[in-house]
Amino acid sequence: MRISLLLCAALSFAADLPPDLLDAAKKGRTKDVEALLAKNPDLEVKDKEGRTPLMLAAQYGRTATLQLLLEKGAKLDTRDTHGWNAYMLALLAPSGGLVHTAHDSVLRLLPQPKRFRMQVNAGWSPGKSIFSSCFMRPAELTAHIHEIRPDALVLEALQRFAATSGRELIAIVRADARGTSEQSNLAPATDVDATMELMVEPGLSCVQGVDRLTVAIRGELTRAEDRKPILEKVFGMGVKTGMKTEGANNSNQHAPLYAAWAKSQGGADLLGRGGSAVAARMIESLIAPNMASAAARDPRNALGRSPDRLTLEERIAFSGKYIALEIYTPENLALRRIEAIGDSLAACVRMLKERGLDPRQFEYTRLAPAIR
Repeated sequence: MRISLLLCAALSFAADLPPDLLDAAKKGRTKDVEALLAKNPDLEVKDKEGRTPLMLAAQYGRTATLQLLLEKGAKLDTRDTHGWNAYMLALLAPSGGLVHTAHDSVLRLLPQPKRFRMQVNAGWSPGKSIFSSCFMRPAELTAHIHEIRPDALVLEALQRFAATSGRELIAIVRADARGTSEQSNLAPATDVDATMELMVEPGLSCVQGVDRLTVAIRGELTRAEDRKPILEKVFGMGVKTGMKTEGANNSNQHAPLYAAWAKSQGGADLLGRGGSAVAARMIESLIAPNMASAAARDPRNALGRSPDRLTLEERIAFSGKYIALEIYTPENLALRRIEAIGDSLAACVRMLKERGLDPRQFEYTRLAPAIR
């Protein structure tokens, strides 16, 4: 009985404690943030990750709180222990829910990085995807696809999406649809940040009297200055408009169906929502050289990043270390970010507790040696 009373008293006391400024900013308690700043106007207090109230408000999509902190004069150029500022956190590591629409309004309040200038070269190849048509002979089918120009359709959709997607992070300044030629008609640009190479593989097969259309797109994004790959991805799917897979009842429907798919899906799949997927990799590629050497000296710089996103130098430096990853659930979409790292399981548990995290909510593994 006495223990129960003491526990209740402790909980009651904890409930009456004033909110911490960092925690209030993280949770979007704008009135609490304003009251705390009135008592102690330290706008640049940092947590263990080096993140200020403004950075946490940005990461968690707290628009009203962010607006208040900006009005109070919070610094916009502060970077955390990973080298990320508030804009990077809101764009690359949004937290606070599965749908991050609130982060769009946050991003509009923050200074955007420069628009990344990109050259896009697109070609097409029938590959192994064009099997047959219910309405055309094989020789006619290849010539037919040549006339449709699937690479030009995807390229046009990509340009339109980059220009109208809202975040304006990507500017496609040069574009070339080269058809089935192996080489682009354009010389490598010297005034761009990156080059995207696209290979479109249209597919077509006759199934029970109907032509079923598919599209596979292979994309590679490389940094212009050193041709270092930033992003490699393959997209493959049936041609859909709305929620259903489309079939063509005659050959005249092929071009409109491919065009409709490219317009509705092509740009979003390749660039990500608002261009954020490509922009994220480009931003990370610019800060990665500075992050790698720092991370090699201090493993804490790997916190908040996926093991798959560690550089080769980091994998070598951290080989054999234990890491803590959030246990997968359908709700967290397997983000799999490193939340603790150490030479032992005990070290990982200790780090989690220091960061205010529950060790029971994580699973533990060792980083495998890097493969050169």
